[in-house]
Amino acid sequence: MEAEEFVNSIDKDLAHRKLELSRLKLKVIQGVSDSDSDHASWMRRSAAVLSYAHWEGFVKQASIQYVRYLNARRLPVSSLKRQLQAACLVSQFKRASASLKVRYLSELLQEMDQIREGVFQVNPKKIVDTESNLTSTVFGDLVQGIGLDYLDEYKTRGPFIDTKLVFGRHQVAHGELAVFGTAEIVDRIEAVVKLLDQYSQQLFEAVRSNQFLAAGDSPHEGESNADIREIPLQRADNVLADGPGEANM
Repeated sequence: MEAEEFVNSIDKDLAHRKLELSRLKLKVIQGVSDSDSDHASWMRRSAAVLSYAHWEGFVKQASIQYVRYLNARRLPVSSLKRQLQAACLVSQFKRASASLKVRYLSELLQEMDQIREGVFQVNPKKIVDTESNLTSTVFGDLVQGIGLDYLDEYKTRGPFIDTKLVFGRHQVAHGELAVFGTAEIVDRIEAVVKLLDQYSQQLFEAVRSNQFLAAGDSPHEGESNADIREIPLQRADNVLADGPGEANM
């Protein structure tokens, strides 16, 4: 997978999700004047679940694509950040944890040395785990587990992720007849879109500037992704232009 192919795959997935969220947002706003209050109510509950679904779905798929991109680069394990090196050793640690005998620990060290001398190749689905419950803590573990920084923007959004996105989804999915206001749901959709944009741009920048490499390492054989375009995501943003004041309706 080339860098541009990675960027395009993320852009396409994100545009689809943002389009669906935009249409959902419009339906919720239209529900304000809906004479059928029951219809408007279940539409808002549906929106609470779908907002979470796109949050978890995009983070999971984009992260898997990122690991697939790293696999395709066929980089030496020793040249990568420690977190990515550790991802190659998960199964070895699990096996060694069954015994603390010196013999097994010695074998573990030998395997670790061999793996670090090899080429990075892991199963993306084994190291990208949203636990079907993408709280701020799980998200933080996932992001840092693939060698990315847990940005201050994510930390600031932690309470929203936990008390709005995740908890709201639980309420509806577990059968509660939770009540959501129109402005609340509109704000929730817009916040999700911002989070998805933030994460996609972080992934693009990681690929563009080779942030997966350990400090002091440089791309091999003169490789550089510095020419990867800054993705404006105009396709998705155009359909989200709803005019001022809608979030307060």
